[in-house]
Amino acid sequence: MKKDTRFIVLFLTQCVIGILLGFLVFDKGEKSQDQSLGADFFKNVAGKLHAAGLIGQATQQYELYLEKGNVDPSVRAKISYSLGELYEQEGHLEKAISWFYQVELLDPKSNYITDANQKIVAILEKLKKFGAAQSFMNEKTSLKKEKIKGASVIARVGEQDIYDYQVNEYIDRLPEAMKANIKTPAARKDLLQKFIIDQLLWKKSKRLGLEKEPAFIKKLEQVTKQLLVEKLLKTEIESKISVQEDDLKNYFKANKEKFMRKSSLSVTVLEYKGKKLTEKIKDLLRKKQPLEDIQKKLPGLSSEEHVVVKGRPFQNLSENERKSLFKKSVGSWAGPFLKGGVYKTILIKEKRPSEDFPFEKIRSFVEQRYKMEKGQNLYKELVKESFKTEDVQLFVERWK
Repeated sequence: MKKDTRFIVLFLTQCVIGILLGFLVFDKGEKSQDQSLGADFFKNVAGKLHAAGLIGQATQQYELYLEKGNVDPSVRAKISYSLGELYEQEGHLEKAISWFYQVELLDPKSNYITDANQKIVAILEKLKKFGAAQSFMNEKTSLKKEKIKGASVIARVGEQDIYDYQVNEYIDRLPEAMKANIKTPAARKDLLQKFIIDQLLWKKSKRLGLEKEPAFIKKLEQVTKQLLVEKLLKTEIESKISVQEDDLKNYFKANKEKFMRKSSLSVTVLEYKGKKLTEKIKDLLRKKQPLEDIQKKLPGLSSEEHVVVKGRPFQNLSENERKSLFKKSVGSWAGPFLKGGVYKTILIKEKRPSEDFPFEKIRSFVEQRYKMEKGQNLYKELVKESFKTEDVQLFVERWK
């Protein structure tokens, strides 16, 4: 082979080797760079994009994280739930539900399963897949259903059993007045229906995620705060109130006026407008006409029954006007009093004198008042101590 030809062949061979080495180095560099970034790189980017509100870009980075990383199933389940939420926010409901379905399949013990299942049902309903939503709920209910010993099934909603103890607990939380009205079969049926209706509406609100709305969360925080304050007061105040019999008797003696029944009147208040009726009413009252006859003769007249307690406000009357009522005898009348453009004539029907009660007869009432006053004093002390401990300062003048 000629010298020139060997040189050309050698040159071309070196070029080919150089190109191959270049590809290898470039490929290796790309791979090493990709490996050096790691899967967490995409996760961190996704988090930043998510926080910035760039939902579309965040979903892409989360998917790259799952694709490139050797991610633990529990973490995959959590990311799947996040992807479902992101796609739901973007309005891509079908993509969202596919990710929500994966949560339980990836990690059967995931803390996100309940929320994911609620999302699935809510999205199916939004997609008008009502049959699929009901089937999904039935499937989950049947998996969780357990037979409870000693309990009776008193209703059934789809695949869900309603037990007697659940409704009994519901009744226990009702006011005493309402409890007294549910003894008949018809009333019990109405209450059971009300219980089921509340359950159905509560479940629907959960499926729609209403409990995650900011306004609801804020209101829930306020209610929770109030309940915790009440719990604290019960712990800090009620538990510290001890009742000794001698203390009760001494409290009763020192506050007898609080426990006596004040004198009172049973009255009928006649109300009417215009001076013309005044003389007619007076004339009929002087003639001892029955109230029914007076009302028939004077159509513009109205009447109401009331109790007037000595020393307490009544019908916007002044103190002197109230005192004048107690000076009247049964069957007589007082007035007319002009109040707010309306005349009032008051008929005295019955007089009850003041009465003192022995301690033994009203002991429970005395104890109630004693505890209330003690509680108020302990509350004031608690507030005073809390203000001092927390160094509270009030700047009411800045409140605009």
